[in-house]
Amino acid sequence: PRTALLQTMFFGVAGSALYVAADGLGRSEATRSIAPAVVVAGRFLGGVWTGGKMVVEQTYVGVAAEESRVTPLTSEIGVFAVLGFVAGPSVGAL
Repeated sequence: PRTALLQTMFFGVAGSALYVAADGLGRSEATRSIAPAVVVAGRFLGGVWTGGKMVVEQTYVGVAAEESRVTPLTSEIGVFAVLGFVAGPSVGAL
């Protein structure tokens, strides 16, 4: 699970780097037209990171936790993911 988690983290870092690059590309007249495609590519990599991370976390919990704790822990992963989707943009808008 560790290798898979590190791989998904790589996608997240690459996606974030593409967001930063798109901002710089959008400021120049010569490269402004490709900035939206770079944003879409960054968003795609961010989605691979988020989806992959959740799958790896749930798999790890299923293997490492006691059988009686698997369901509660798996549901907690989902709850915190949803809270992140709600709180992240809310805090970012401040």
